Amino acid sequence: MTTTVVAKYKWFNIIELPQNPKRKTRDYKVVNHRGDLLGCIRFYTGWRQHVLVPNVNAETVWSKGCLEDINAFLELLAQRRART
Repeated sequence: MTTTVVAKYKWFNIIELPQNPKRKTRDYKVVNHRGDLLGCIRFYTGWRQHVLVPNVNAETVWSKGCLEDINAFLELLAQRRART
């Protein structure tokens, strides 16, 4: 399975996961630079938008800057989705 880094930020990267044939949208994982899973970005059908789902098995903390980076990526996904 190949992974593609689609966004690089100061403290973490966002990696595109292989397309699930049962879903219309892609999922992404958020990993720190050591490769630890911080969370996933998935399309939440109830809200009709992508959301960050933090890794509950890790005690992650998010600074304002990290959340701004996540929000920027979510905005990018929303813009792409609006064009389709």
